[in-house]
Amino acid sequence: MPLKHALITGGSRGIGLSIAQLLARNNYACTLISRSSSMSSLHAALSSLSIPSSSSTQTENPHAVLRGDIASQNFWTQDTFKAMKERTKRFDVVVNCAGITQAKLFARMDESEIREIVDTNLTAMMIGTRFLLRNRWLQSSSPSSRRDKQKGQEDESADKGGEEGRTHTPVIVNIASLMGVSGGFGAVAYAASKAGVLGFTRALATEMGGNGGVRVNAVVPGYVETDMTRSSEDFLLFVVICKAYDKLRCKEGTAPRLTTRTPFEFSTDLNRSELLRRIPLGRFAKPEEIASAALFLAQNEYAHNCIINLDGGISAL
Repeated sequence: MPLKHALITGGSRGIGLSIAQLLARNNYACTLISRSSSMSSLHAALSSLSIPSSSSTQTENPHAVLRGDIASQNFWTQDTFKAMKERTKRFDVVVNCAGITQAKLFARMDESEIREIVDTNLTAMMIGTRFLLRNRWLQSSSPSSRRDKQKGQEDESADKGGEEGRTHTPVIVNIASLMGVSGGFGAVAYAASKAGVLGFTRALATEMGGNGGVRVNAVVPGYVETDMTRSSEDFLLFVVICKAYDKLRCKEGTAPRLTTRTPFEFSTDLNRSELLRRIPLGRFAKPEEIASAALFLAQNEYAHNCIINLDGGISAL
């Protein structure tokens, strides 16, 4: 089985790292993009990736890290990816997983906070994907899908059977969120950015289909056991308490305004049980379960404009 290459934004922790770990176990050399300044955490992330069986050597790590902020104007450039061309000329899979969350009522947000969320979660995804497409980092690994090959060569390749004769269509997997579908208190900018991810996925899929094109899919997770959702859970508890106490409409002077307090002043215990009662399956997803959906979308050659909803059934309520 030939070695394939994957690029994962937000790949040093949480869902992104779980996806990278599963891809590595399935013969992918992974490049993780992270803005983390902690070398120890980046080293730990790389060390957690297994060496693909098709790697040219079992002693050299085929995985790599690109450090940088994907929302920076200077990140998606030829200079950033110059060293990558020594490792690979293309990516078979691109997973857009980087994102930041929100725990603040919309009316209280600064413009800079709104821009940071939208720029990181949506704009950077579009700019980055455009860069990879323009510079041919996403192209089919099968000779039979290249128009400049003669028909006889195409037939010969198609007749070979097995991995060598199969077309490996490059694929983009975008990680959206349940908030992008259902919205939520304290997550207006975040929900808008994730709704944009779904719109971007569907629109790009219409442009990129066809012979030798690029498949475009998305996963829509609900609540997942990650550091990112633990901070968001604090805010949901804050909203639950506020709604029960004053319906978020307390008038000044009539009662204490809970909406002026930060969400992190509250314990997460009640919040977790409240969420679990709302989820029909009674638990949060594991990052590994989101990763398995991403792997399916990467490997299934008929998956295009495919949106997989993984929220434990909460969106059905």
